Amino acid sequence: MNAISRLSLLTASFVLLPLMGHSQLNMTFDEGTFRPNQRLWGQGVPGATWQGTSNPAYSVRAGVGVDGSRAVQVSDRNLQFDAVTLDVTNEALGGEFDPESSVVHYSLAVKMEEVSGEGLSARIRLAGQAVQLELYNSGDLYFMDGGDADQPHRTVYQANRNHFVAEKGEFFIIDAEVDYGSKTFRLKVNDVPQQQGNPIAFRTTGDATGDKVDFWIAAWMQTHEDWRPFVFDNVQARLID
Repeated sequence: MNAISRLSLLTASFVLLPLMGHSQLNMTFDEGTFRPNQRLWGQGVPGATWQGTSNPAYSVRAGVGVDGSRAVQVSDRNLQFDAVTLDVTNEALGGEFDPESSVVHYSLAVKMEEVSGEGLSARIRLAGQAVQLELYNSGDLYFMDGGDADQPHRTVYQANRNHFVAEKGEFFIIDAEVDYGSKTFRLKVNDVPQQQGNPIAFRTTGDATGDKVDFWIAAWMQTHEDWRPFVFDNVQARLID
């Protein structure tokens, strides 16, 4: 099953979740609140509006998303890095979030528009930046494990235990179930559990707080000649407990 088929199945399952008493934020960028061919900064829904650095190079574009839908295209700019943040309030989440005990499921689809070279294309951080993934220009994907004193970067694996490498133009799906009580998360990429599905400790370096529901997505090393652009779509957050 390819990544698009997996994404369709996951999206279908999410559609049923509110019927079971769970609410969620679901941004496909196709609804009227998002304006195509304009920068993402300032767009969103009540309680969840994207903010960014001084002039973020993130634009809502038609035809670049899953199944040819709208999505957010991150283009090349002459900056060291550029980032957008989505802070999700209780109003947008549809429930009362407790930073000391809640469990929140995060999901988004990402694709590389080019794959080659060295260096870092994107950093993706969730949950007050306590969860961090890094996507390299080569297509290699890593996550930070805060359970080790050195907080190393762990390789993302496929089901066959080969290293995951993003392919040009193909969406892959990041899912993280974040437990704010235990300060751990469980990570899946294309529905494959990482760390054999065991809990992974929060990142505790830098600006990580682990006390809110948010998405922080940064284009990195854009001043490097081999920086590769990317797209993200179907940004979802769901309060489980």
